[in-house]
Amino acid sequence: MQSSQKIVNILKSSERTALIKIRKEDSYKMINFSNLGKLFPVIIAILISGAFQTVWAFETKSFSLGFGPEEDKLMYYNSKVVKEFEEIHPLGPSSFCIVKGKMVSIVDTFNNKLKQFDENGNLINSIDMIETVKAELSTAEIGLACIASRNNEKGEAEFAVSDSRNGKVYIISSGRLVKTIISPDEGRFGQVEEVSYDTDGALAVCDWAVNKIYIFDKNGKALRELPSQLNGMYFDSGILYYIEKSVDGKMSFMKFNVASNKSETLFVLDRPTFRIAKLLAVKAKGNFIVAFFDDSIQEKLVKKDAEKAPMGYFTASMVSADGKIMASENVPVTTASGSQFFFDRTKDTLYYQHYNAELAPAGSYTLKKVNFDK
Repeated sequence: MQSSQKIVNILKSSERTALIKIRKEDSYKMINFSNLGKLFPVIIAILISGAFQTVWAFETKSFSLGFGPEEDKLMYYNSKVVKEFEEIHPLGPSSFCIVKGKMVSIVDTFNNKLKQFDENGNLINSIDMIETVKAELSTAEIGLACIASRNNEKGEAEFAVSDSRNGKVYIISSGRLVKTIISPDEGRFGQVEEVSYDTDGALAVCDWAVNKIYIFDKNGKALRELPSQLNGMYFDSGILYYIEKSVDGKMSFMKFNVASNKSETLFVLDRPTFRIAKLLAVKAKGNFIVAFFDDSIQEKLVKKDAEKAPMGYFTASMVSADGKIMASENVPVTTASGSQFFFDRTKDTLYYQHYNAELAPAGSYTLKKVNFDK
């Protein structure tokens, strides 16, 4: 279990007394320990067990990447790459996640790679996904879309990466394919738009093509499935949160208990102009984080700065447990597939990827935080 407590300083006096100064919120506590020699193994055991884990927030100020086919850059797909460009919108990296607060993993869709960078944008690792999962491919191509991450039982970073071309979700750890997840209905997924890990390793997969969410245990065994028209969800402690949209445009915020196989409606939000709603997270205090696509504001915002967001804007909102919108921030839409958001549950913070694939190779790929408290 992770703790937000930070060991600030360890002092050893001449009497072999350790003073461990712990900062928690705005108060300080002093704990005295005698006989440090005997205590040292206990301290190590506590640190290993995770009782004291320092959790750092990913710093975005110095993080910036260029565009291109090079290993330390991210690839794009627009009219500069293909003269007869037929897509509705230019495309680029589809998704990302932050691992242990220090490393960002990016789905470099058009380089067919999963890349890891540090806070300063230095390349740490690059995984060739075609080579890594070649035994699972039914075509010569791969369509990387979205990603989720967790720390597995060995303490290693584990990633769930979806492949829309082959209809599969790959579980990757230490640069190797651990297992492959497929649809229990058709043997392949149609269009996976979201994957989400629970804290125990269970995985939820949202297949937008068939309007379903599938839930698998940590070994890849299919457990549950439920209907869903929208492609956002949040998985925590055996509870899956998601949104249902009715024919009259109202959005029901739902809570699904995996163990009991039961859903319940928490509240209903009536905003007819919200055409798309992606549930991104449930914050520590119980507020919901949602990204809406509000038709009523698009024309005004895009006219104001068309170069910044040619695909329009999401309205990232914090919604209270009784359905009241408490704060909002307009965020440029950057990708037509995957999820451009990542919620760091250890820091209770929402990040989003920010770039304009239409301008690439000019411009840059950056990460930003949504600050609902400003």
